[in-house]
Amino acid sequence: MIKTGINKSKILWNVVNKERGKNNCPRLDVTEVIVNTDGSQFTSKKAAVNALNTRFLSAAAACGAPRADGARALRQLRAAVPAADQSLRLQPFSADEVYRLITFLIPPKASMDIYGINMKLLRAAPTPLAYAMAELFNRCIREGTYPKSLKISKIAPIFKGKGKRGDMDAYRPVAIIPAMAKVFENGLSRRLTSFLESTSALSDRQHAYRMGRSTTTLSRDVVQCVVDARESKQQVAVLCCDLSKAFDVADHAVLASKLRHYGIDGPTFSLFESLLQHRSQIVIGDSGNARSDPLETTMFKVGPSY
Repeated sequence: MIKTGINKSKILWNVVNKERGKNNCPRLDVTEVIVNTDGSQFTSKKAAVNALNTRFLSAAAACGAPRADGARALRQLRAAVPAADQSLRLQPFSADEVYRLITFLIPPKASMDIYGINMKLLRAAPTPLAYAMAELFNRCIREGTYPKSLKISKIAPIFKGKGKRGDMDAYRPVAIIPAMAKVFENGLSRRLTSFLESTSALSDRQHAYRMGRSTTTLSRDVVQCVVDARESKQQVAVLCCDLSKAFDVADHAVLASKLRHYGIDGPTFSLFESLLQHRSQIVIGDSGNARSDPLETTMFKVGPSY
């Protein structure tokens, strides 16, 4: 099972957790166990998930991260990577590509999105859906607009395994984006990654979110550096940083400036800018029967380029 699986690390951890008995713990309804910040019980399940949604969205601001120095970040980028001398022009989606994304390239997870759709359901009728979705995706590329309906995430609160179950901070928000958005964004990611690799924009030291690279390859490189240094009779120090809320506090204005530096402009830039703007999320509880009001993720918005 581990050899044939797509995500071998996840399968291996599932086996480890099963042997440790962690998967045998009963799943509790988060709306029945969490309490307010003053220790009081919520008046309803709706109030509980609304409080969780607000808590998740305010966590980034509460961590105290300062606003990024965009001008400095761009100066450092220009010093490290020359500006691209070519622009990314997104290739249109074909029905065949969408079909392969649905049936082969994206794992058929059972988790439902906010519309009650998952990849398993898309796989039930991949051919007609592929033609319709390809037409929709290509229209988005031409117009430089990302559909608002695909920017609503379903948030499932998962207990971190430490702390008190009644504490809202003891839960991790796991986002489930719409199944159709998963297909579209997977295709966009492949196009963007291919372009960045063709222009040598990605650092060789970046291991995350790259094909054939992972924490395993990173660990291998670190160990090799340590071994080489020790053999040269040098002192070795390894500094590891765990950035709290790293993605939540990412300044979209800085990201926008970097995209332009890498050669992302025109309708392609407009599409990525639209993808980042006005995203919202809904927290669910009680097996999906309790839904919070949607809240927009407004920690940092896309702004003018530096």
